[in-house]
Amino acid sequence: MAGPVYTSAGEEFVNDILDGGANDIHTMWVAWGSGTTGPLKNQTALVTEEKPVRTEAGATQESADLLQWVGTLTATGDNTITEVGLFTDSLAATMLIRSTHSAIPVANLDAVEYTISLQQS
Repeated sequence: MAGPVYTSAGEEFVNDILDGGANDIHTMWVAWGSGTTGPLKNQTALVTEEKPVRTEAGATQESADLLQWVGTLTATGDNTITEVGLFTDSLAATMLIRSTHSAIPVANLDAVEYTISLQQS
């Protein structure tokens, strides 16, 4: 797996939360895609986002410095998934984290559960 990369926009978003911004860390969105370009710090979107576009991810604070989001995406057709991202909204939004992984072939109604972790140390 390449990454995950904590994006620059993600760092800014978390800093806004820490300094009292209005963002809610408990409402994040997971998206998947078929892009294979390795994660880069300045990325703002998945390379090739696939349907279903995004699903809400539940958040937990595993420890003082570790947040985790879990989201399940269910395929609406046949595809091969190779990337995942964590976003601040269901549409146009800030991508906090992006990662690529080994190809996962999915058929209609197949589901993949992603757990995305952010540890600030």
